[in-house]
Amino acid sequence: MTLLPYLNTGMRLIDAALSKDVVEFFEREASFLELEQHFSRYDPILTRTQCRAVLKAYDQGEYPEASGWCYTRFHVPQAYDAGLRMLDSSGALWHAFEDAHIKAQLDGPVEIPMKYFTAAAEASLLISSASDNPTLTFDTPFWTSMVERSRYVLAQKAGSTTLSAISR
Repeated sequence: MTLLPYLNTGMRLIDAALSKDVVEFFEREASFLELEQHFSRYDPILTRTQCRAVLKAYDQGEYPEASGWCYTRFHVPQAYDAGLRMLDSSGALWHAFEDAHIKAQLDGPVEIPMKYFTAAAEASLLISSASDNPTLTFDTPFWTSMVERSRYVLAQKAGSTTLSAISR
């Protein structure tokens, strides 16, 4: 199975502060293409609110095109039908990145490049598709492993962008 197409190439998010327009933009049903067009390609995730906004797009972005399904439902349909939403994992995923940042003793505030954020989110769906069931959940240890798989810490320590474990 290939990586989620729009997330791999686009979906770059906001800079340091969320303006009122940006919050309103995320609160309506924005597609991945709109997100890609609206934001520059190198802006990192800086807050849990931004994390939540991106995960919400997985639950609302249509995939495959014109199917009426979202990315989450496409990859884990049984769990989705039972109520699993990526949006509900925003706190756990944000904390997994924060914890990784702190444990690795990285300098400065948590700034998650979109490449590593989407690598963790994509991995969660791709890996879970093989074990899809109505009781599937994304708990804290799961998100910790997805952050490790994204190679966020490795890249931050290297001081440059490196390939994630699920990149092309």
